[in-house]
Amino acid sequence: MKNETTINQQLFNFSVTPVKIRKKPTDSHVGYLKKHMITSGVTFTELVEYTNSPYSYTFSPSTFSGSTISNKTWESQQGFYLDFDESISIDDALEKFNRFGITPNFFYHTLGENKKHILPRFRIVILLKEPIYDYELANTIRKGLLNYFNEADQACNDAGRFFFGGKDLTVLTNKPVTLDSIIQ
Repeated sequence: MKNETTINQQLFNFSVTPVKIRKKPTDSHVGYLKKHMITSGVTFTELVEYTNSPYSYTFSPSTFSGSTISNKTWESQQGFYLDFDESISIDDALEKFNRFGITPNFFYHTLGENKKHILPRFRIVILLKEPIYDYELANTIRKGLLNYFNEADQACNDAGRFFFGGKDLTVLTNKPVTLDSIIQ
């Protein structure tokens, strides 16, 4: 069995824009972030560090051919993000995962969250042990997660989706999820 150091150094195939953001970007800044996204192998430790402030980089759990981020240029996916905007508590969302025996890797509060909100704005991230290269399989998993988590933002269902970093990240486990467990 791999030790913790090895797991933390496993590379995950993601796309990233290594530009620090401190607040939710404007539409013109979103275009810049998307245009400057590069495919990169990131370790669990790097992903956790760079998703959280003071970095709050922009990530896609997918890789793409060429420089265009889209469903048509999708090549692989090694993670899944669920975006919740004041629709469920973090504890309730994690309990739903627990019913299937899945522990997400981490969650973080979005940059748009503030103390005025009754329920939090957050993202839950699941990392897979191995990348998926089958578009239909990745699409089925995305849609299945959104179907089960009807509280999640249903617009976050495409392969070309990217997510802004956030603040107050909490690690739940550094062990990636197997494909079999997420399919079941």
